[in-house]
Amino acid sequence: MPPTRTHPPEATSPQVQGPVTAVQQGSRAYTRVSAAFFLVGFASFSLIYCVQPLLGAFTLAFHVTPAQSALALSLTTGCLAAAILLMGALGERLNRRNVMFTAMCGAALLTLAAAMAPSWPLLLGARAATGLVLGGVPAIAMAALADVIDARHLGRAMGMYVGGTAFGGMMGRVSVGVLTEFTSWSTALGVLAGVALLAAFGFRLMLPAIAHARPAAAPGLPRRAASRRTCASGPATCGTARSRACS
Repeated sequence: MPPTRTHPPEATSPQVQGPVTAVQQGSRAYTRVSAAFFLVGFASFSLIYCVQPLLGAFTLAFHVTPAQSALALSLTTGCLAAAILLMGALGERLNRRNVMFTAMCGAALLTLAAAMAPSWPLLLGARAATGLVLGGVPAIAMAALADVIDARHLGRAMGMYVGGTAFGGMMGRVSVGVLTEFTSWSTALGVLAGVALLAAFGFRLMLPAIAHARPAAAPGLPRRAASRRTCASGPATCGTARSRACS
């Protein structure tokens, strides 16, 4: 009886997780995602600049100089700039929607704490912490959009986010300034904090769960190979994969 030949099993290449299904312009999901990121921009930048019309009120309430009252804004923007560098790396490891939602909620609660601060150092501490927490929004917002929106229609969605930041920066100043004509500055800050908190929950409800659109290299597969497969899948993910492959 002739010996039976056995063929070795064919080598299979490791599977690489492909990109998630991209949201197309004109769909209901596209409108929801764009609106969600408009809320992100609005809430985050309104919380940053809401204290600008209150600097004069701070000088009277806490008996500080005009230069010292300006720290309520400059500390926030300075800490925001530093936090962006750290939060960008954090967004690569954690779910981006959760990071942004947590950042928005934290900033709203810290603004409420600033409104109830009994002393000037505590108010400055709350404002500095607000900048640190809000670093999780602009650091990863564009990358989060690229995770869910088709690359061909990404510009309009990004424009909605940028428009939200401009609208939020303006309304944060105007709304608080108008409210202080009828109530105290602390009440005005508390109202804005509540609006920002509602915007945070609206963002979470309207934005679907984000799965990273960049494929991760499977065990045994070099990162450069994963990068080549990513570039073949679409230009939107190519640049990110190449930068990670070279790291």
